[in-house]
Amino acid sequence: MEAVNGVERLAAGPLRFGARLSAARGSVIDYTGSAIVNAANEGCLSGGGVDGAVSNAGGDELMEARRALPCLQKGGSRGFIRCRTGDSRTTSAGEMACEWVIHAVGPNYRFHDDFAPADALLYSAYCSAMREAREKRLPDVAFSLLSAGIFRGDRDLRDVLALGILAVKAGAYEGLNDVFLVGFTEREVRTLTQLVQDLVVDADCERATEEMLDSFGATVQGLHQRAILSAELQTMPLGYGMAAAAATCMPP
Repeated sequence: MEAVNGVERLAAGPLRFGARLSAARGSVIDYTGSAIVNAANEGCLSGGGVDGAVSNAGGDELMEARRALPCLQKGGSRGFIRCRTGDSRTTSAGEMACEWVIHAVGPNYRFHDDFAPADALLYSAYCSAMREAREKRLPDVAFSLLSAGIFRGDRDLRDVLALGILAVKAGAYEGLNDVFLVGFTEREVRTLTQLVQDLVVDADCERATEEMLDSFGATVQGLHQRAILSAELQTMPLGYGMAAAAATCMPP
């Protein structure tokens, strides 16, 4: 165990481009690195749980930054939708020790009879947060566990956390040094540590990753491949990147 940037690293393994993914114990509120990922709602204003704690820690400056996010449409429990489920938005961190807060909206599994669409939305929320970090060229980021609390409903915690790990693996980018997935409860920490060991650290982690992807079905598999390609395109010379994007019908 190692104390790093206000959290306790428990297990760590390599990602692409020289980055590292760690299971950690603590609270993202205490993180002193570049950015945290907050488990937000579509209104992107203060909610309960982690979101409420983040708002309290960030103070008035963070709240004003959240209010200033463009409203996409009227509706939702907060009056306006600033960030749709499966997406994320970035603000300054206000009075928190980090510099940025990435507000990511995971699905509420209690509203889904079929887990597959919610799984895809959760994977997308993690991917979007990684893209936000990449666009700001952040060297490190600490995630709260999206849709792992009351939003998890009857979905198995291991599956919810595995989706986050898979998305972070796919979204690793050049210049990234560390990603922390931060568990708070003992169950979260225990499950998260074992998953990082299985999917990132162990010698057969790539086989375990493929088996886990297979268990989530074609939609998540497709999202995973696109996320990997999107990160890889950023490291190619411009001409090669445009050609690869055109070949896969993706924007460069």
